Amino acid sequence: MFQELEIYKTDQDLSIKVTEIKVNLPNGEWISGKWWGDLNKKPILCLHGWLDNAGTFDRLIPLLSREFSYLSIDLPGHGRSSWLPQGVRYDLFTFVLYILKIMREYKWSSISLMSHSMGSGVSFIFTVLFPEKVDLLILFDYNKTLDRSLEQEFQDMRESYFSFLISDERNQIKTEPPSFTIEEMIERYYEGTLGNVHKESAVYLLERNIQRSTKYPNRFYFSRDSRLKSFIIQAQSEDITLYATSTLKCPFLFFSSPHCVLYGKIPYFDKFIEVSKKSNPNFVYEIVDSNNHYFHINEPEKVSNILSKFLIENKKIIHKL
Repeated sequence: MFQELEIYKTDQDLSIKVTEIKVNLPNGEWISGKWWGDLNKKPILCLHGWLDNAGTFDRLIPLLSREFSYLSIDLPGHGRSSWLPQGVRYDLFTFVLYILKIMREYKWSSISLMSHSMGSGVSFIFTVLFPEKVDLLILFDYNKTLDRSLEQEFQDMRESYFSFLISDERNQIKTEPPSFTIEEMIERYYEGTLGNVHKESAVYLLERNIQRSTKYPNRFYFSRDSRLKSFIIQAQSEDITLYATSTLKCPFLFFSSPHCVLYGKIPYFDKFIEVSKKSNPNFVYEIVDSNNHYFHINEPEKVSNILSKFLIENKKIIHKL
């Protein structure tokens, strides 16, 4: 816990019990996270976006119904979780495996999922592959894409492989990355997301994302695995995505910010919504009045009431053993 960051946090509800957890997995791996609420209740598993961590839900969860508990985790390479072995790339399908690993450790036969951005992609794939294991699905700003041509996409993929090799070699050398003051790190987070992560929200993500420099006083460095920057989000096939969408039958709440300035909608986004409504009577689509990809942390009050209502309506499903 970095005390220097605490001075910025003015709106956390400290009346909610929050337990720092570490799920030890085979082969020396571990998943870290924050368990909000009763540890004896099977929680809603919460997954963050690319380069973020469990802190992404710090401002939303305190506004949600207390009938439930919530386990917000750091995916591998992020936050305080272990990194993948040397030479191994990160991708959505690798992260899917860790949902299964966590379920095995806790002996859960099913799970409810709440996710943002990249985490939404992981949860969507998991639900499509293992529908019998998912009680309920909540996605924030899924099915978004960078505005780039196919030519640029293939070029990005090519460059990501070379970028990975460089990062993988640097990890083996184990030198300390560049360090910054807290104020500088907040500014970097803000600018790196084109202002989508507001400065007052950045501290919730930085808290699990940095380590104190051993070289310089009052300076910190990003502690996530630098190989994550080689992560590439490939274009999604319309046929595969729409077919996968048509198979979902569980209660499914989908929040979207149509005017997001960081990512645009996929070309067949409207078809995605149409297929979801047609094939799943339990599908709920909510448009969020925001131009921000991180509305769940910057403006949590815009979704909290709708989300709590959805959870309460489905509490029998969530609480089943």
